[in-house]
Amino acid sequence: MKNQLNFDFANWPAPGTMLRESAFASLAGAGVSVIVDAKTQALWAREMASYLVSPLLAFALLFVEYKIVEMLLKRELDRRLGYLQAFGCVAITLYGIAAVVAAASAEEPAPVGLSERVLLFLCLFGEAVFVGNIIWTFRTQNVPESGRMVSPKTVPSAPGNPATTQRASAQILTPFNSSDWSNSPTVIFGVSAAFFAVMGTVLAKVGFLVTQVPVAWNGSTTQVPAGYLCASTALPFAVFAVIYFVLEFRMGMRFGLSATRIHFVCTLLAVLETIHVYLGWASTWANTGSLNNPVTAGDFGGALALGSLALGCFAWNVIASKRNALAAA
Repeated sequence: MKNQLNFDFANWPAPGTMLRESAFASLAGAGVSVIVDAKTQALWAREMASYLVSPLLAFALLFVEYKIVEMLLKRELDRRLGYLQAFGCVAITLYGIAAVVAAASAEEPAPVGLSERVLLFLCLFGEAVFVGNIIWTFRTQNVPESGRMVSPKTVPSAPGNPATTQRASAQILTPFNSSDWSNSPTVIFGVSAAFFAVMGTVLAKVGFLVTQVPVAWNGSTTQVPAGYLCASTALPFAVFAVIYFVLEFRMGMRFGLSATRIHFVCTLLAVLETIHVYLGWASTWANTGSLNNPVTAGDFGGALALGSLALGCFAWNVIASKRNALAAA
């Protein structure tokens, strides 16, 4: 008998979930590095925080692409290639982390251009495998007749088999029940706004955590607690939470969880890009002490693009909600 390797990925997290968690891990690592840098002024912590921005953006972009394509195709992409994409990108990220740690051990700065090279490798590898996954999915799967997204391993082959039908129905992605508070967009954005507001308050009021950061105002620079800037990032999440509350609980609209998550990720990326622009200016000011290189509107081009994408995702979520309501009627 010929021995064959047969890997069952049924109990593994979905590749999209792994990409999302990798983005959150990069964000957490960057946040810890920023805190360590603020307290110890360690070079390696500053370099690690700067480096982790690249995998954060790459993982977030790949996750958003993955979910959008699955929703448009109304089917799940091939899991084997999805895991290759996720694990490959994680390996590239770990290579960069190892390079920063090795440089720190030798008491040397990180290799020049490390972040740019890692970001390039992540995008090239991730996008190549992603495109290949789409092509492979088209070649090996048939579109479900129901028009809903179904896992390729759980499409019912025998309609009369209750067990098979039950496994297939468990994989069908449907809009969540608005009574489920854990999936409500109002709660998702509201909790995020509360998190940033509480963290900002703690960083501004708890003595040993208070760190002063520069802010340009009327042609001069003043020092303010970093917590105030952290609390201000809660504003876009609070605005969307209020809008979703009106649409969800006043107008009775229901929103798909996947579209809501994509909207949330785009909003978070816009906020992070704004913070990235500010940190770049603050670093320049700390090194030169001069305001000769002020932040201009052009510096926020990436943040404005991501903000526009977030607004587009919100409009798409509302339109999809209306279509679901018409289909249900």
